[in-house]
Amino acid sequence: MMVHIYLLISAAADVTPKRRWKLKSEIAVDSELMIMLRGNSDREERVSGHEFFLTLAACNTVIPILGDAGFSSVGTNDLNEDIRRIDYQGESPDEQALVSAASAYGYTLFERTSGHIVIDVNGEKLR
Repeated sequence: MMVHIYLLISAAADVTPKRRWKLKSEIAVDSELMIMLRGNSDREERVSGHEFFLTLAACNTVIPILGDAGFSSVGTNDLNEDIRRIDYQGESPDEQALVSAASAYGYTLFERTSGHIVIDVNGEKLR
């Protein structure tokens, strides 16, 4: 069975400052995979990685729980970033773990309604 995900790029790309998400727990990430995912290449492995993490973030029943107002990271944030807390609730701890892993790699599910979902992909909102 093949699953196709169609997302529309939101017109709200003029968000200042740039938003970053902080999970409740720390997740170790593979630095080489992060570099590949954030690159501008159209190589097959980058596209496959992008589709994999987008699928993890989108195809689930998890509900994102946003923290209170933004908070600064420890020390100063010279990048003018709004860092927000996010956690996930769901019936399955496995689903929560997969969505959290996708978020750690920059694919953050941060809004779910009955009609749509919104995923932040390294600062770009996809709906």
